[in-house]
Order: sequence, then C-alpha cells, then structure tokens
Amino acid sequence: MPKLIELFEQETTPFVSMEYFPPKTEAGVESLYDKLGRVGDMNPLFIDFTWGAGGSTSDLTLQLTLDARNKFDIVPNMHLTCTNMELSKIDHALEECKKHDINNILALRGDPPLGEEKWTAV
Repeated sequence: MPKLIELFEQETTPFVSMEYFPPKTEAGVESLYDKLGRVGDMNPLFIDFTWGAGGSTSDLTLQLTLDARNKFDIVPNMHLTCTNMELSKIDHALEECKKHDINNILALRGDPPLGEEKWTAV
C-alpha cells in the first residue's frame, strides 16, 4: 500500500479523502461497510479512521483500517491517539499495522479525557 506522502507527491489535482468515526453499534458497522463499498467508486486518495479516547475503539479502528485495504482496496490512514492509553495497546496496534503493511498512521497525543482539564501520561 502506498504511503500518503507518495500519493501527495504524485497528485497534481484536487482530491477527495474521507474520515470516519468507528460506529458504536453492529448496525452502524454494517452501514459503514456498505458505505465503504460505494466510497471506492468515488476514488478517494485515502480514508481516515479515528481512534476513540483511551483506546475505546482501538480494535474496531484497526479492523476498519485493515478491511479498507483488504476488502475495498482503499488506502487507509489510521489514527492512533495515545492519551490515556496503556503502552501495550499502542504496541499491539503498531505490531498489527506492521504485520499487515499499514504504512499510514496519524499518531496523536490527543485531548485530555472528558472532564479533565490537564493531560496526564499513563
């Protein structure tokens, strides 16, 4: 799968990219997969999948990223928010991305957890 920087360097015209939040229900996941099948027809340069605070959607984010690539042949970009995250969860996500040749990761510190004003490392 190409890296985003390579795609940006090759692209000389305006392009489309999309960002998705992982759904909270199974019906939402099914709906998103249906949309991804149609999104491919729009030929986006890439699609983003966000990562829930504290890793709340980490497994689904990773699965959506892999499926975008493998089932829909769309270049994925996975967010990896590191706020309030156990190191093991970050390591697992990075290992899976490496194993499946996912090269595009937007690593973020992230905002403080809801209700907190200060960011504190775990």
